[in-house]
Amino acid sequence: MGGECGVVDYWLHSVREQYNHHRSSLEHLPLEDQIDRMCELNVKAQVNSLCRTKILQRAWQRGQQISVHGWVYGLSDGRVKDLNCTISGLEQVETLYRIDRLQQGD
Repeated sequence: MGGECGVVDYWLHSVREQYNHHRSSLEHLPLEDQIDRMCELNVKAQVNSLCRTKILQRAWQRGQQISVHGWVYGLSDGRVKDLNCTISGLEQVETLYRIDRLQQGD
């Protein structure tokens, strides 16, 4: 994964980081399985990233019932796969990224 692709490089940066972080568990897989696994890892990372935003966390603080689900669509079989990484409230967000943690120190 190299080269220069302009704005795409910015988007690919997180994918490269995921690949590097999980390289040892991916290397032994066939390329097609690596691609599928990387899609799953990326979706899980994006669920966590979205749930770390102030907008979503403040909605949870206001009592809004919002759940973020991590699903992938299989191009080869047309099936939606639930990655079992649903986050439905602030208490499920890692403490380091919770805005209520920051507000307590004010």
